[in-house]
Amino acid sequence: MNKQERRKSQLEAHYQSLTNLLKLCGSELDGKKVSSKLLRLENDAHRSATYYCNGETFFKKPYQMEDFDLDSKTYLAAVQSLFNGKLKGLFINGDARGYALKIEDKVMISDYKETGLYKDWGGYGILAPEITGN
Repeated sequence: MNKQERRKSQLEAHYQSLTNLLKLCGSELDGKKVSSKLLRLENDAHRSATYYCNGETFFKKPYQMEDFDLDSKTYLAAVQSLFNGKLKGLFINGDARGYALKIEDKVMISDYKETGLYKDWGGYGILAPEITGN
């Protein structure tokens, strides 16, 4: 299997895991369509974490903890709207070195173990992982 074929296979598995997670939350949405929305939210949330961690300016003022907290609430609400407000354990990771949209490890074990959702080394569920085919 070459890299392109592996990437396609990984994407299909991710779409299916999102579909499984959506069904558990009572949603009829398609995992493939939700995946695109989650990726945009992941990129935005990760950018916010990077601004906060690096002390960057945003619209000519320093990006502070209050800004990050306010933006995080917006991202959380947007993700929850995709999952009928029923996604358990969702949080925004403020560490810019990793993924931003995560599900707590204990919730992954207790509620979402069978979904097949990608997990990081800490066991946290990752809603929008980087899929490269490697």
